[in-house]
Amino acid sequence: MNVHEFQAKQLFAQFGIAVPKGKEVKNVGAAEKWAAKLETPVYVVKAQIHAGGRGKAGGVKLTKNRAEVPGLAKEILGKTLVTHQTGPKGRKVRRLLIEEGAAIAKELYVSLLVDRDSGWPVFIASTEGGMEIEEVAAHSPEKLLKELIDPAVGFQGYNGRNLAFGLGLPAIEPATTYFPSGVTYVLCPSPLMMGTLLTRVIDAVSTMSTAPGTTAMATYTRRPSLLIEMLLGWPLSGIFLMTANVVVSATSSVLSASLLM
Repeated sequence: MNVHEFQAKQLFAQFGIAVPKGKEVKNVGAAEKWAAKLETPVYVVKAQIHAGGRGKAGGVKLTKNRAEVPGLAKEILGKTLVTHQTGPKGRKVRRLLIEEGAAIAKELYVSLLVDRDSGWPVFIASTEGGMEIEEVAAHSPEKLLKELIDPAVGFQGYNGRNLAFGLGLPAIEPATTYFPSGVTYVLCPSPLMMGTLLTRVIDAVSTMSTAPGTTAMATYTRRPSLLIEMLLGWPLSGIFLMTANVVVSATSSVLSASLLM
């Protein structure tokens, strides 16, 4: 399946990934109208073709002057770009992405592919972003990180940590969230389903009955100082949450809690 850059960014945005504000246009008039609405210090005009190397082929233009956007759009639209991925015939530009520029502090490369040897999904990452990844692989293979994902368990927290450490990303202080009940927990980076399970466990414990005959007994302390920290690296079938007072073990079929003396 081939997708254009603007389509990929739309998918990212749907899942909460920050992307520059931009829009696909197919003619000069549409480019001029969108640029008039786009308030940004730098305007980026990018050819949309199914090939890399567009910048070197003249398919990416930047300007700080909004009035220059229509001219740049006219220059690129209809042009045939020849890159290392198009072949000698090149590809004709029929649409553009007009978007806001970004103050680039550092460029990183991350892609998700299917490993041909194992058949598993694999993340490829590098600190050498903004360059042709083929050149990096050929001349500096040690700068490529590979993280295989076991399809049986999916993406795990340690996969993300391996990539983050390999890329030299700085540590991020965990976000503290307060539930309406007054419970405080530290949310560590983890797969979305683990976060969802944590929320459901807390909700279940808060409403769990201690009446005789129930299969699970719990003592739930409603205090702002109650701290729950998710421990990463456990199988999804059994995630253990520890607090100052309560240990909660959550599995797919059993929810039990006991008061620590």
